[in-house]
Amino acid sequence: MTNRRFLAAAAAGALLLAAGPALAQMDPGSFREHPVVKHYPGALIDSHDEKEFDAVDTVVGYTATPQARITREEVEGRVYKTFYVHQGGVSALQVMRNYETALATAGFTTVVTGKVASLPSMEDARDGALFGAFKMMKDGRPAMYVNILIDPNVGEPVSRVVVVEPEQMQQVYAVDASSLYAGLSADGRVSPSPSAVRRASAIPLPTSQARTASARCCDRVRLAATAPTLSVWPSIFSRRSG
Repeated sequence: MTNRRFLAAAAAGALLLAAGPALAQMDPGSFREHPVVKHYPGALIDSHDEKEFDAVDTVVGYTATPQARITREEVEGRVYKTFYVHQGGVSALQVMRNYETALATAGFTTVVTGKVASLPSMEDARDGALFGAFKMMKDGRPAMYVNILIDPNVGEPVSRVVVVEPEQMQQVYAVDASSLYAGLSADGRVSPSPSAVRRASAIPLPTSQARTASARCCDRVRLAATAPTLSVWPSIFSRRSG
């Protein structure tokens, strides 16, 4: 997701929240809280999403001189996204300062913070919106990124907090290449090798339909009883009467 899409999504959420007659808080016990970036105290949790592995467009760097420039990367890893509504008369700046202090105490360094309108490549936001990017290093490598966008939302600030833990995806799917090549070298095909039999066109239609249904059923049974492998050469037999 680009920063423009990130900002647009947060702004749209803020408008919906402002228009709604009531705010329904998610049950914090219905999902796992991040072990480091805890829920914001007293804020309503409008939505929360966690992905074991995903990719998120993330602000990972900032250069102030000679020309201000934000560095973004598509970071892959475990992703947490939480949308908060801050009630009780707090300001967007107050919320951001709380985030900054808490993250610094937890060992994060600040990449960049400020008004969205004053940051490069992040112009699409409501007046007064704030953005902050933070990262935690471990063994000389980024261990966690946090991007926060806070929209004033006409007196009740809303914040979108994205936490990314860079990591490699755990491979859970595999293809047995040894069985594939063994089958190809033995008889030119790999199980389950569906059977297709072509018969004379003179066979009555009801008989043909019955045999077709039987053949499909047979192949389904063989498919269910055989370990999944690639099939690249089905067997085809032609039978002619007369």
